[in-house]
Amino acid sequence: MIGVSEAHSCNLIHRDLKPGNILIGESGQVKLIDFGISKFKGRGLTKTGEIVGTVPYMSPELLVYGSKFADARTDIYSLGHILYELAMGQHFWERQGWGELKDFVGYLGQTPSPKEAIDLSDFHCDFYPDAIHVIRRMMKVDLNERYESVDEIMSDLGYVPKLSEVGLKDLHLRYPLLIVESGTNRSTRTLLNIEDGNTLVLGRADIAGADDSISRRHIEFSRSGDSYAVRDLSSKNGTMLRGTALKADAAPVEVHHGDRLKIGDIFLRFAFVKEI
Repeated sequence: MIGVSEAHSCNLIHRDLKPGNILIGESGQVKLIDFGISKFKGRGLTKTGEIVGTVPYMSPELLVYGSKFADARTDIYSLGHILYELAMGQHFWERQGWGELKDFVGYLGQTPSPKEAIDLSDFHCDFYPDAIHVIRRMMKVDLNERYESVDEIMSDLGYVPKLSEVGLKDLHLRYPLLIVESGTNRSTRTLLNIEDGNTLVLGRADIAGADDSISRRHIEFSRSGDSYAVRDLSSKNGTMLRGTALKADAAPVEVHHGDRLKIGDIFLRFAFVKEI
């Protein structure tokens, strides 16, 4: 799950997570492979509505609407199937005797409609005591009811990251920077010296020069104490944080040291500068 979390932190959605795309080395190191149909949110690599991937692991919204709706929650759904398979020894579809998409469609078409895309009535897991509660939320039919991040899942499963894994060793810090990691303005740094309680609006001229994938007023950063947050200002090409698109003009979402954002076609990193 850590690998998927890292991909999402770079706003990269895999879209074809399955056991065949997870390799385990002799030392126990886990690697994700086959990012061939992965995408950066907002950049269409396939035709909208085209089904690309491994159907039994694909989320309902990906099957119905195609890649346009792929975000972190799409991969989280696939991870739910993988967790089920690890615990039960078989994919849910295989245990149900399903072989075609129409079998799954029939399951979803029940009355009343199931809230989860999986039947957990006989589910058990020997290695995560609370797995049934976690997998139920991972497999929600409505993506808005699923976990929004893999980090939340790991926390609920009892995983406690090392300080070095979350970058806390670097937080002997003061004011944050916004670092441009792509485009013609790559390596440009903007100091977010926002006073407590104030906000700062950034757009095309501040971040990407003439890149018109970014709106003139694209995002707003705010500060409360030592915490910073960001929100999208109804931009034309959207903002993505930790693999999930920010809703236009919604409440600010807290942003942390090391987080990566995608605004328009430009990738940014939020980081603190060291005290002098």
